[in-house]
Amino acid sequence: MVKVIIFDLDGLLIDSQPLQYQAYHQVFSNHGFLLTLVDWQEWIHNSYSAKQWIQKHKLPLDVATLRSEKKTIYDQLIHDELKLKPGARKLINTLYGKFRLGIASASRLESIELIVDKFGLRSKFEQLVSDTEMANGKPHPDIFLETAQAMQVEPADCLVIEDSMAGLKAAKAANMTCIICPDTFSNLKPATFTGADKIVSQLDEITCAMIDSLDSARILSAMGYQGPYICQACGNTFQSRAGGGFLFIEYRCVNCDAIKTVKSNRRVPSSEYTPPTAAEVGVCEQCGGELKSDLQPMCPACKSRDVKESGGGSVIHYD
Repeated sequence: MVKVIIFDLDGLLIDSQPLQYQAYHQVFSNHGFLLTLVDWQEWIHNSYSAKQWIQKHKLPLDVATLRSEKKTIYDQLIHDELKLKPGARKLINTLYGKFRLGIASASRLESIELIVDKFGLRSKFEQLVSDTEMANGKPHPDIFLETAQAMQVEPADCLVIEDSMAGLKAAKAANMTCIICPDTFSNLKPATFTGADKIVSQLDEITCAMIDSLDSARILSAMGYQGPYICQACGNTFQSRAGGGFLFIEYRCVNCDAIKTVKSNRRVPSSEYTPPTAAEVGVCEQCGGELKSDLQPMCPACKSRDVKESGGGSVIHYD
């Protein structure tokens, strides 16, 4: 069950890539090297570090000097020109209070703090995490795993929103659901992001219903159903993917329609999964009536149970 939403920062929430390029372009120009836009796109597509880029082009410049000079220029650009990406504030406000929010970024922690303070967003995020002091940056999963640990949740309970291929790879390596919103400045086409759970063109396309739908897909897969499932009421198609966690099942009383949630003591997905025993289920706490599970699949978009295939359903959920 998704409890935490982890956002990337640069190129996702803030329109920083043009400013990053402008800052690096000026530093390199001051040292006699022309950094073209094509060069910059190669840099970010391959997730090069500053050290790797200097070594690749045999530049007469040390990393400390590059970072110091770039920081001076970039910090001023942040102050003067930085803007939120379209839909960013709306999405944060939509998700805040329904999910716990965090930021996991390759930017320096002081830059992250400067940016969230600039836009009045500090109170929305429980954790601000930078990978600058970590042994491995994206596409390694370290930053997402550390963010999950800091927020005291399992990786499977996290959903990552990213704009880059390196971020997607890192999220999947961490066993997290991932929505991609490509940054147009990076010039990567949506088809590039193989393995993403969802791809959107604008942040305000992301909704709580979309997140619930992705959760339902994971649950269906854990129960062994592969889909796709097609809702006959609204036409929504939902597809399963791998997931993990403890299984909870809702049982409905045959007499008074009350619902009781029962936790399975088995881990899923597992080919050996069996439902809770009658003793584990017990009886209705309202009237003492018999409880029965309802595994009829339910469309995550409109909640209709009139779907094309049978088995598994969103009445089964993770926690």
